[in-house]
Amino acid sequence: MGWLGHRSSPEISMVHKRLLRPSDRQARRHLSRADGTFASALPPRLWHLSPCLGAALATSPWLGNLMRLGQRQGISIGFDKDEDAASCSKDMILSHQLEQASFLANNLFFQMIRESPIHVIRNKSMPASYLSPATIAFFSSFSLHNSQHQPHSVAKDILQRDFGIRSNYIHDQKTGVSMARWMDLVRTQTKQPSSIYDYNGSIQQVLVSSLWLVALWGTATSRQDLNEYIQAMHQYDNRREKKTTSIPYHNNGVFVESDFAPEKLENALDQLIHYYNQPCTPHDYNHTVENIIDNKSTETSTAVELICAHIALQHQPVATILPPILPNGYYNFDNGETKADCVEVTIREIFYLLLWDESEGKLDMSRLPDTASQQLKHLLMAESDHLPQQACDNNIDFGKEWFDLLSHRGQCRYLARSPNGKMYELAPTLENISLVMWSLLIGEDNACSRKNRHWHSLDELAHYWTECNPQYKLLVEFDVLKHVGSSNASSRSIIEHEIAHLQLCGSSRAMEIRLRCDWDEACGMAAVTRLVEPRNEDSLNEEQVRELLEISRTSSSHDVMGSHDSSLAMMCLALRQPQGTILSPAPSATILQLLDNPYGPDRRVVQLTDVVDERHGQVHLEELKESGYVLSEAILAACRTCEASPLIGQQLLRWILKESPVVVEKSNLCHSHNPKLHVEHALLSLPLDLLSDDSLLESILENRTIRGKALAMLVLWRLRKATLLDLLLRLRASEWMDLIEMSQLNTQRKNTLS
Repeated sequence: MGWLGHRSSPEISMVHKRLLRPSDRQARRHLSRADGTFASALPPRLWHLSPCLGAALATSPWLGNLMRLGQRQGISIGFDKDEDAASCSKDMILSHQLEQASFLANNLFFQMIRESPIHVIRNKSMPASYLSPATIAFFSSFSLHNSQHQPHSVAKDILQRDFGIRSNYIHDQKTGVSMARWMDLVRTQTKQPSSIYDYNGSIQQVLVSSLWLVALWGTATSRQDLNEYIQAMHQYDNRREKKTTSIPYHNNGVFVESDFAPEKLENALDQLIHYYNQPCTPHDYNHTVENIIDNKSTETSTAVELICAHIALQHQPVATILPPILPNGYYNFDNGETKADCVEVTIREIFYLLLWDESEGKLDMSRLPDTASQQLKHLLMAESDHLPQQACDNNIDFGKEWFDLLSHRGQCRYLARSPNGKMYELAPTLENISLVMWSLLIGEDNACSRKNRHWHSLDELAHYWTECNPQYKLLVEFDVLKHVGSSNASSRSIIEHEIAHLQLCGSSRAMEIRLRCDWDEACGMAAVTRLVEPRNEDSLNEEQVRELLEISRTSSSHDVMGSHDSSLAMMCLALRQPQGTILSPAPSATILQLLDNPYGPDRRVVQLTDVVDERHGQVHLEELKESGYVLSEAILAACRTCEASPLIGQQLLRWILKESPVVVEKSNLCHSHNPKLHVEHALLSLPLDLLSDDSLLESILENRTIRGKALAMLVLWRLRKATLLDLLLRLRASEWMDLIEMSQLNTQRKNTLS
């Protein structure tokens, strides 16, 4: 998905180097040098809430998968208000916990469509847009003890006392966010666990803690914000434990390139394997996690942070200084209403792509053509002069200046008008962006012979820029993505997104612009994803990684530390699974493994070229083939889960059957004769009461990996929900052949069983 970070020196540390998604558009700054590690600032029982895990987890596809899992569920299977979770089956409890975790994910993060970047919700009517590091610390801590013994009234009291949050207000600022919506962020547990030993290793705690940590990295703007999070975490921990402790910083310095040598990574993994594999009973666990931090636990916490740093580092470019993240904002113009600056930031991002010197880490103003607007030159010069202060966490932002510069420009199209009739808020179309670039680079130069020839395509920008800067040739590639906007078969709406990829020839950086303009330019959206060529120098020992994965997926009946510690499961959720990893039969482990797989397009790298590569089409077909195997394997795993845990299996199938196979991965099913038949056979083997679920049938119907339509109609026939006439009317001739073949397959299966 295009992961970004910042590297201003050979030193790399999870403590002071930001490793962030490009789509997290909150105002943020790069972190300054730290004097200690954040992992060692928390006791072992709170390691799963360490910020370093959040940076590693932000590089994994699990978040998007969890969000889509929540969006594709049917009727809630939540508990009745008088029902005790203890009286419910483990399958129902686990299914309810998964439902709650996916509900929280969709209340914290936003994704326009499956292929879009994910960012923390910025909608001002949602509580996530008002989160701070301290409030995230409160919610993370509260998730450990949210129970019948600590009702929501307690959370409301704390939010009002500590943060001034009440219904529709924060202190005296009107927000329009009701207290009920704030309470949506704390309803992630139904019953108090008997001890932290029972709950700290549960899948719910793994997912909930992971969500809050990724949200932390999407909202923190500086190292001071991470300090605020740690201090607040200690405050709520002390209040709950009724004790007073200080933050035990250990000055371990910063990580440098040599710390990521293979032998040092192996030593760190050995340290973690030893720690998480040590025998553990409830008494031992509570004693260990409550111990005062000693040298041994400090070494382990440093190992946790080193491995997390390595995971995130693999999504960083090699030997490149990246530009700072440009924050989105809300501004007004000429006393008009406040509007978002998404298209204005897109223009700003284009100039950073064109002017950024990757070796010097600054804007190269010499690349600007002589015909460029003087206002543009002055603004870029001022911004360039403030880049050093920006890296030192000074709150300097030029969003308002850019918004004013790009408002009320002739020939350009806008969505809003001020009371005085001036136009602002740029319309999100590629043609309009081309007009804006023309007006800034040529339109104000009366001496330019091209002044009256407006641009209507970014191809014209590329041609002019390359003409002015032959050594920095601009490459542009276009696409249109059509997305089905409604799941209602009778009223499907098609949403079109304009997409453009821009890259300077020879650069390791590129950008994707995605635009949508609706209702005759009455509204729309613009999103920018920065793409880089990542390191992908994964030097972790695969055998050690497998051993860690095995420890984390061991049943809780095996009393080892890793079975009851969420920090290990969270780290494994961020680790790249070695090729050939066998899916676990345990439902909770299956959930984490399926969430950890990428099922969508991998857009972390884009290499544009002006030479047509004939091999590209063949490579794409091979990628699709491999991806089909990965998806087939995941569907089979969900079907196997249905045997022991039908509710969990049903939840997973509703989601996984709607995923796309467009992804580059490897699979154990590569040598299978026909993975499509394996999947269809597994689905037909499921009990009819599971297949009767409408959401699951819809997922089967829309699946492109299998013969979904014929399979869904066969299931409806078996359920007596479709007649022969229905089949005749809804199936084509080729689909009838598929139906007959699958019916024979089902008959053979029954004969085999009998």
